[in-house]
Amino acid sequence: MIFLGAGASAPFGINTSKELTNLIRRKIETKNSGLLSDIDNFYKEIEPDFETMLTQLTAYTDPTQVDLNHQSLSFAGIYPEYKDDYSILIDEMYKEVCITCTSSFIQGTSKYLEPEKLEEVFTTTYDALFGMPLKKFGRRILVFSTNYDPSIEIWCQKRNMQLIDGTASIENPEIKRVILSDVHIKAVTGQTDTNAIGLVRLHGSIWTYNRSGDNGYYKFTRTEDRLMFPDLYQQIRKKHPSIIFPGQEDKLRVGRWDRYYQFFKSNLKGACLFIGYSFRHTVINEQIISNLETSNLTKLGVLAPDPDKLLSNLFRGRKIPEDKIVRLKGYFGEENGLKELNRKWFPEYYGQTFPTDTGMLKSIRQWQKEKKSLYL
Repeated sequence: MIFLGAGASAPFGINTSKELTNLIRRKIETKNSGLLSDIDNFYKEIEPDFETMLTQLTAYTDPTQVDLNHQSLSFAGIYPEYKDDYSILIDEMYKEVCITCTSSFIQGTSKYLEPEKLEEVFTTTYDALFGMPLKKFGRRILVFSTNYDPSIEIWCQKRNMQLIDGTASIENPEIKRVILSDVHIKAVTGQTDTNAIGLVRLHGSIWTYNRSGDNGYYKFTRTEDRLMFPDLYQQIRKKHPSIIFPGQEDKLRVGRWDRYYQFFKSNLKGACLFIGYSFRHTVINEQIISNLETSNLTKLGVLAPDPDKLLSNLFRGRKIPEDKIVRLKGYFGEENGLKELNRKWFPEYYGQTFPTDTGMLKSIRQWQKEKKSLYL
């Protein structure tokens, strides 16, 4: 199993935290500078990011949407004078998250990745991690992610890969119907096609919206600027996308989210690779620790510039089982990250490796050539 955190989105220019943190700070300061000052003082040990502050606003606006043990509820109890309805500000931040996570793929934005640049990024990220190993090693790939960006969906479209993401086609090619979680899981579990990627988004997708009048959901298949009939979706896009923000992970234990959470727990076995994940969320961490202790999880790979920092977030003072940890020091999408994957992770996950890093890149290029020929 491969798990993608926020660091896996960074190669696409989607580095949301700093930009969104600065934005929400300005918005909170405009509304109530005292609230911002007290947030800084209360969360000074962890340096509050946009997710922390957004969860704090949610705790004041609708505390039922926040984990019972989350610090934001303690803050609200200490500072009741800030209780207010922050719905408009929260709506604005949802919109900003959507913009930030898609701007790299929307022509005309300052962060737009031109086709040549996007190809370079795909080569050193998903081509290396999923595509080429599928051809060489022929092993089924299952991906869990807490990211919102549509980079995997776009990569699968570009590479003519089947994506088992819990959707089914309908008459309109611009959107798909979201199927029941049990049906999605059955499809992922039963996949045998080595030209397919099984994807479970634990925190949802910014392309997914609730259908009006029922409990169903739609998922868009392309970015907003590529839609042929945008006038059809005006009412849908006024809603929040179906996503879970950090600080709201307790939702993973209820309703339609719980089935995916249970599926995630059951797949924490053998060798599991976590890329760019912060290990800041108890709901995820507790299952990793539990499966390490029972030896269901035999190898935990952590790819990040500073794996030790992330491991300290995971174990929080516990003894680290060094025989089960594979530290991969590097950036996903850069040469140092590729080398770490080839030398330290492929032997654990696929049971073999490439003789040289040059040989790996050569295999990637050959795989890309074969994929492109399918379109021409």
